[in-house]
Amino acid sequence: MPVIRLPECGRAVAYAPGPSLLDILAEAGLMPPSPCGAAGICGKCAVTVTGGDIPPPSQQEQGLFSASALAQGRRLACGLFPQADLDVDVPLDGRGGVILADGYLPDFRLEPSLAKRTVVLDPGPAGSHEAGLAAALGETGVPARVLRGLSFAPGQRTAVYDDGELLALEAGDTTARLFGLAVDIGTTTVVAALVDLRTGLELAAETAINPQKRWGFDVLTRLGYVMEHPGEGVALLQRAVVDCVNGLIRKLAARTGVAAREIYALVVAANTTMLHLLLGVDPSPLGLAPYTPPFTAAKRLPAAAVGLAAGPGAVLYCLPSVSAFVGADIVAGLQVAGLGEARDTALFIDIGTNGEIVLAHEGKLCACSCAAGPALEGMNISCGMGACAGAVEAVRLSGEGLELATIGGAPPAGVCGSGLLSAVTAFLRAGCILPRGNLVKASGLAADDPRRPLLCERDGKPALRLGPGEAGLALTQKDVRQVQLAKGAILSGLLALLERHGLGVEAVDRVLIAGQFGRHLPVDSLTGCGILPARLGDRVSYLGNTAKSGATLALLSLAARRGMDLLAARVDSLELSRLKDFDRRFVACLDFPAGA
Repeated sequence: MPVIRLPECGRAVAYAPGPSLLDILAEAGLMPPSPCGAAGICGKCAVTVTGGDIPPPSQQEQGLFSASALAQGRRLACGLFPQADLDVDVPLDGRGGVILADGYLPDFRLEPSLAKRTVVLDPGPAGSHEAGLAAALGETGVPARVLRGLSFAPGQRTAVYDDGELLALEAGDTTARLFGLAVDIGTTTVVAALVDLRTGLELAAETAINPQKRWGFDVLTRLGYVMEHPGEGVALLQRAVVDCVNGLIRKLAARTGVAAREIYALVVAANTTMLHLLLGVDPSPLGLAPYTPPFTAAKRLPAAAVGLAAGPGAVLYCLPSVSAFVGADIVAGLQVAGLGEARDTALFIDIGTNGEIVLAHEGKLCACSCAAGPALEGMNISCGMGACAGAVEAVRLSGEGLELATIGGAPPAGVCGSGLLSAVTAFLRAGCILPRGNLVKASGLAADDPRRPLLCERDGKPALRLGPGEAGLALTQKDVRQVQLAKGAILSGLLALLERHGLGVEAVDRVLIAGQFGRHLPVDSLTGCGILPARLGDRVSYLGNTAKSGATLALLSLAARRGMDLLAARVDSLELSRLKDFDRRFVACLDFPAGA
């Protein structure tokens, strides 16, 4: 059997010829990025073949890579179908990344739906054991799934209930052990928190990159994959995310000493597409007009039904969504932020690949979704990367030149989302980027212009230098356009929501920033790039990962969980694409602030 040798990892992967190199590496637990869903157009899954039978470059590869890179073995992992031994250098994307697990949690009454109580089984005549058990429990009968494998020997048992429903019976007194899992399944990341349901304390949290990124970094690309691979696509993406959550459960068990069998409930907050994929429900309708999801209501089912490795009888509760593009993660955030009871005017904004905005005004809630794209998370950027060690997270221009701050203080290896916006803001203020987004040209600058040292070229086109040397990090014109598309999407959605309710920017009392990415964005970058109007800068608060904290709240408070069902039904959804002249508004919002 041929082998893929990976010198940088110190590994060798045996494989059967047939799959692409991308698939082979993914099966081995290595995840080269593939934002385009293995369509061969983004170039992010590039690897370097350093030995073996190096195939000739394809036409796509010739359009993506320079002649020198191709000569050195640069190839697309998604388009390479190896037949023999190869030596390959693979970029290890996302390892050592910083994933936000913390989020604001409001005061609440501890009242989980799960409970335990002990019963004593007395010996009785043969054939009456089941009736005796039911009598001891005060039930008219006992579900067959609870009886399976149960010993009727005399002694103490512990009954496990969820909202009054008998889930399981355990030997002895286990009332001191009652745990649940709060899960945030994001398009990019997955977070799981283990919670003691008796005390309300979070024992530990674990995070991971969402392995579904193998089929695309954004929701639309994954929907496209599912539609192109009916049946198989849903099963693959479901298995990937279920395996990911099970892996987090194992890590949490190892850290805390809590066994997986002691987890009796899992609450999941996620966008609408992620929820469908978790449950194995075909989400294809979300990618086709009129974008009607198969379900938006909350779902409660046995965790084992989707393959989640928790306790016997454990329940999986998926929080409710609003629409195809406003999911349960947003409903969880609204509950955490208390916007259901708000009487002022507030904007709740989850900034990420799928930018969702909710306006709370006069007791009413209205939401929209903006396709911001993955640029704000460092993807689809020439030197972009996730929030890993070595990622540039802040850029400052001073009299002494360019100053970079990197995650972990490591040498600059790329630019993450926060660093991207910080760099664009700095270059805007220096006059290197013009309000229309064009890069200033060296030909128009005087010989002693202080901007000249910041200008360079990449592939013969103007770029802005972020690192020393001709091969150092740089932002291209295309990178800046990606930022414009993202900020234009969010700003135009925000303004459309306000206009729909007859409001101007000055009417907003609070701006609440939520989400994995938003927490790392300083106000200076949000207003400097024009994602938010400058006058809102002093009204911004950060809530952190409200999807996870909302899932935690639903675990610990049955009233809050029921409140989310009511809250989801109250949110009106504004479809931006159906608004008159929205295209014009979007184009107008592409411009950066003048004199940023």
